Amino acid sequence: MALPLGLAVLVLGLLVVALRSAGGPAVTPRTVEVSARPSPLPGAPPPGPAGPAGPGATTPGAAPAAPGSGTNAVPPGTPRLDTTTPKLKVTDLDGRFEVTVPRTWLSVPSMTPDSVVWQPLSQDANGTTSPSGFQFSVRWAPSGGCELEKCAEVKVADALKLKEPALSIKTSPDRVGDQPAVRLETSRGDQRLTAWVVVVGDRYWVPQLAGPAEKFDQLLADAQPVLATMSFG
Repeated sequence: MALPLGLAVLVLGLLVVALRSAGGPAVTPRTVEVSARPSPLPGAPPPGPAGPAGPGATTPGAAPAAPGSGTNAVPPGTPRLDTTTPKLKVTDLDGRFEVTVPRTWLSVPSMTPDSVVWQPLSQDANGTTSPSGFQFSVRWAPSGGCELEKCAEVKVADALKLKEPALSIKTSPDRVGDQPAVRLETSRGDQRLTAWVVVVGDRYWVPQLAGPAEKFDQLLADAQPVLATMSFG
């Protein structure tokens, strides 16, 4: 699904982050199953082509949704998306990080080296699932010796403002996994972006969620347990 123009501008803002010196082509992340794979939901999109993760690694599961998961109300007896329980452990050796994501997040091709991207599924009132207008991604690059606050300011916030000088960016301390992080929040039109910056050793990482403002808080709540699983090194 093509992203709206406003979201595309925000995503491109982070794509301008200095990744050139990382070098080498992106490596497709290897996925490791954590739990048994349930049957696909009715109306779910077919699994993507087989890759290093094995056939259909991102097939959505039919486990019951946890309370407060942010999915739309569905008729009784309709299988519901499990948007909160992480189901796939992703290890990227090139990026040196691990993260566990729900099975209902589709792995999609990234247009930028040194990054991985997922698109959460959405479910309408009759139980049909489809890709949402949201993207969750993780990208990384050499830190160049900068510490956390400076990396967040220079390599992420300033890069966003370079593309959109009028953007207002709110920053606050946060945590990603067991690491201190700087959280950045901004919006443009009806689109919102929240990103986190983590610095470990000689690299920094930028997990981010981008999508429509209307349901952003719901997806942000789904992303929090994913962020809690992240580790770097």
